[in-house]
This record gives sequence, C-alpha cells and structure tokens, in this order.
Amino acid sequence: MASICLISNYAYGCPITVTSGGNPFCYTSTITLSVSGGAALESWKSSNPLVAKVNPGYLVPSGVCTVSGVSGGTTTITYFINLVPQCTLVLTVDPAPNAGAISGPLNIWYGLPGAVTFTSSGATGGTWTSSMTVIATVGAGTGVVTGFT
Repeated sequence: MASICLISNYAYGCPITVTSGGNPFCYTSTITLSVSGGAALESWKSSNPLVAKVNPGYLVPSGVCTVSGVSGGTTTITYFINLVPQCTLVLTVDPAPNAGAISGPLNIWYGLPGAVTFTSSGATGGTWTSSMTVIATVGAGTGVVTGFT
C-alpha cells in the first residue's frame, strides 16, 4: 500500500466531508468520507484506483465510504446516486519515501581513528539509525558511523 497525504481537498457539488483520517493522507493511510443524507442506491468511485481505492465502493446506503492510498498521484473520488454523479473530491496521495541504495564500507575496524560515512542514493531528509549502539553509533542526519567494539 502507498501513504495518503490529503494535499488537495476540493469538493465540487454536494459537500464531501473527511470524517476521519485526513492530513496528512499518505500512501498507507485510510480516510473516511461522508455526505449528508445518503441515498439507498448510492456508490463511490475513484477515477484512479492505482492511486487510491474506494472501499467497498458500491451500494453503501449510509453516505459513508473509506478510501485507502495505494501509490503517489492524484485521483478524483465521485459520489453517485442512482448512477448519476452528485459531487467529487480531488485527492493527492503522497508517494512512498525512497530510501535508495546505501553505500559505504563493508567493515568498520575497531581501533582505527575516525569514523566512516555511509551515503544513500534516495531522497534527502531521512534518518540513519543503528540497531546495535553498543557496537556502533551513527549520526542520525549524517550517516557517519563510529565503531566501539
């Protein structure tokens, strides 16, 4: 699944309300949408289910649906009554972060002076961590690793 970040929230026609979830709406997120006065033969549809999918989508007589982010991009969610479009909501889904490939030395030798730096070919702004801080620490924003034992 992708993180849904609700970047655009433009409703055309009847008001569609985000009743849970919301900002940020990122690719692994789910939000709940609603309209007042749901009808017996209503349905919801995403113009691009590869970006966000509507659950369950059809014949939901409560005026409520959930939308799950799948991948980055923009989609239009449309609310129908008797197969006639009533209103739309434009959603932009934030893409998954790209960690990229990590490069650096395979071994860090205990006792050597200084530290070594690892780099990533992915998006900037990530955080580096060490799962074994008794053996080595890493600068969270720098990727600089210092070995201890």
